[in-house]
Amino acid sequence: MSDSNLTTNAITFSNWRHPFKLTSFQLASTPLDNQVLVKTQAVSINPVDIIIKSLYPPCIFGSSDKVVGGDFSGTIVKAGSKTSFKPADRVYGSVFNGFGISGSFSQYLLIDPKNAMFFDRIPEEMPFIQAACLPMVGGTALQVLETYKRPLKDTNILILGAGTSVGYYTIQLAKNYYGVKFVASTCSSRSFERVIKAGASKLIDYTKGSTHEVNDILEAVKGHGKFDVVIDIVRDTSLYPYLDKILKTKKEGGMFIEIRALKNMDYKGLGIFSVTPPWRYLWEYYKSLLGFSSFEIAEISDDRDDKFGGVIEKLWGERKLQVAVDSVWEFGEYAQAFERITAGDVKGKVVLTVD
Repeated sequence: MSDSNLTTNAITFSNWRHPFKLTSFQLASTPLDNQVLVKTQAVSINPVDIIIKSLYPPCIFGSSDKVVGGDFSGTIVKAGSKTSFKPADRVYGSVFNGFGISGSFSQYLLIDPKNAMFFDRIPEEMPFIQAACLPMVGGTALQVLETYKRPLKDTNILILGAGTSVGYYTIQLAKNYYGVKFVASTCSSRSFERVIKAGASKLIDYTKGSTHEVNDILEAVKGHGKFDVVIDIVRDTSLYPYLDKILKTKKEGGMFIEIRALKNMDYKGLGIFSVTPPWRYLWEYYKSLLGFSSFEIAEISDDRDDKFGGVIEKLWGERKLQVAVDSVWEFGEYAQAFERITAGDVKGKVVLTVD
C-alpha cells in the first residue's frame, strides 16, 4: 500500500464467455471530499449478482473486469470532509449498478454515500453478517410497500412468492412497520415455517397447481374481503383472469404491484426473456396506464429511498426484525457460495465474509 493507492482483491467477471474470478487491482487510498473508504467485512449474494454476467455479451462489453455484487457491510477507514461519516463507523449498503464496474465484492470500497443505492450506519448490536443481508432485499420490500402511496394500516395484502427473501421482508415490514391486518402468502410447503415466523396470516401452497392456488386465494377473499394490494414477486400470471374477484378496483384503492424478478430459478437457461416481464403483465400494465382498466397496475421505482435505514433501525431496536442467513462462506469460497444459490432452495441469504 502506497500513500496514494492500496491493493484490493475483488470477485470480477468480464462477459458471459468467462467465469467469475478473483482479481487484484489498485484503488485510491484517500477518498475525495464526498467519498468514504470502506474496509468490507461481509457481502451477501443476490440472484441478480449471478444473473448479470449472462447479460454481458463480449461484442458490447468487451473483456474488461467488472466487480460483481451490491450488498455489503464494513467499517469506514477514511471519510471525506463533506460526508457525515467518520473513521470506525460501522456501515452497510448497496452499490449495485447493472451497467457499472464497481460492485461490492471487494476487500475495499470507495463510495460516494449519496450516489449509492443505499448507505447508512449499521444499527447498534447488529452483526456485520446480518447487516450485509438487508440492503437489496429489504430495500426492495420497503419500495414495494411505499409504492402503494396510501395508508396500509388494517389493510389486506396478498404476496405471491412469500418464500423469497424479498417476500420474507415484505411480510415483516407490512405487519411490524405498516400495521397491515391480513397477509396471505403463496410459497412452497418447504417455506411454510419461515413464512409463518415472518408474520404471514395465511399460507397457500402454489406447488399444488394454479387451480388450487386460485381457489385458496378466493377462499381468503370470502373470509377477509378483496385485497387492497397484490404483490407479485415471482411473475405469477395465474391470477390475471380473476382480478375482479380478488383485488379491489382503482376507485376502491386497490393496486397490483409486480417486482421484475425471475420467472424461475433455472440459472443454466438464462437469457434476456428470463428477466423481461410476462406479456400478461405488460398487457394489464398498459391498459391501466392508458386508462382502459378498472385496476391500478404498478411497478416499483428504482429510486434511492432514504427512509430504509430508519425503518431497519426502528424494527431492529424493537426486536421486530428477523434476518435469515442461509449459509456463510469465506471470500475465497465464492464459487461454492454461488453454487449454493444456483442449486436453489436457499432459506435466507448466502453471505461471504471478507478478510
